[in-house]
Amino acid sequence: MGFSTLRTTLIQMPSGAVQLVACPLACYFASRYANSRLLIMLLCLIPFLVGIIGLWLIDESKPYGRLVCLWICFTYTATWTLSMSVATANTAGHTKKITTNAMLLIGYCLGNFVGPFFFKTNQAPVYPLGVGMMFLCTGVQVFTLAGIWVLLWYRNRSRRAYHSEAQTAQAMAVAYEKGLLDETDWQNKYFQYVY
Repeated sequence: MGFSTLRTTLIQMPSGAVQLVACPLACYFASRYANSRLLIMLLCLIPFLVGIIGLWLIDESKPYGRLVCLWICFTYTATWTLSMSVATANTAGHTKKITTNAMLLIGYCLGNFVGPFFFKTNQAPVYPLGVGMMFLCTGVQVFTLAGIWVLLWYRNRSRRAYHSEAQTAQAMAVAYEKGLLDETDWQNKYFQYVY
């Protein structure tokens, strides 16, 4: 884009502001509205895709337009934040929860390690391979989020008898005790998935 190292560092600061606004807002709405986490994750992908498309289509002669598109892309951080929340909230049992979080973090680290290899120097400034991989990964993420949404909804639906029974004081006590037994979400039929 033709900026010096110092100027690049300075003009990158608004991306932090985008993250500072997007992450707390996403978390606020996810906690305010039941079962909205996956929907909010999908909504946060929209400005990310708009930013990527802008970076891809806007001409190099308009560096500030491309820069704004780059800033917009940082709404993606909210999807990462909520993905940790979804994984933690939908996993019961100490060993299963730790394994799930470790796998999520390993996947995140692998993605950050492998991602730059798709941006070849000889493809600058458009980087068709890198942008194509971003679109592919986003498509996979949308498909995966929709699949998880359907799966968790179906699992809650199949446990309706336990959930409706849990409204009585005695059943609530049983559900509470089951939650302390270190059973996995699959074993504890009183476990309710959130999405």
